[in-house]
Amino acid sequence: MIVSPEQKLARLEEILSDLGNAVVAFSGGVDSTFLAAAAKRVLGDRAIAVTAISASYPDGEIERATAIAEEIGILLETVHTKELDNPDYVQNDPNRCFHCKSALADKLEEVVGAFGGKYDNLIYGAIADDIGDYRPGMAAAESRGIQAPLIEAEFTKQDVRAVSKAWGLSTWNDPAAACLSSRIPYGTPVTVEALRMIDQAETFLKTLGFVQVRVRHHEEI
Repeated sequence: MIVSPEQKLARLEEILSDLGNAVVAFSGGVDSTFLAAAAKRVLGDRAIAVTAISASYPDGEIERATAIAEEIGILLETVHTKELDNPDYVQNDPNRCFHCKSALADKLEEVVGAFGGKYDNLIYGAIADDIGDYRPGMAAAESRGIQAPLIEAEFTKQDVRAVSKAWGLSTWNDPAAACLSSRIPYGTPVTVEALRMIDQAETFLKTLGFVQVRVRHHEEI
């Protein structure tokens, strides 16, 4: 049976309403922005967004996320995840994203504690398109009780973009994004120096007019 975006949206609103409150893991990307906007519409001040500050994100990312949160009207908290302090993350094996999402979960739980139990539902913007891919970060989220309402409501990327456009969200047509560590081959350690090189190279290419950029890091090549 074909389910329309309108039917999916109604389901998403039902899911969020049943939660009663939500802490949204918020990167400022297409999916997390849409989820945060939906949570704000349904839950009002019972929804907050949390953005991680990390060396694995491009320079200026926190300022961008802050501006988008203001656009939505949702309260934004920031946390320092410090995943590069974890040797299991730095060694960069195929489970790197598991360790990253686990670090984020720890910080989200700290935010919950700081608000004295006012918020007790952690949610993030995984979508139906992500199912079936190798995504250890999703396994980490599930193991820590972080819920994925967009998957439950069967939202695809196309659905997210369509509704985001209808709502006037500035992110509706943004390119897909991923952390800078994803540019480093498995087995090559993740370092602050490598991440900064990648960030500077991608920033330069964007000044030339390229919209979606991935600079791969292969040491001396």
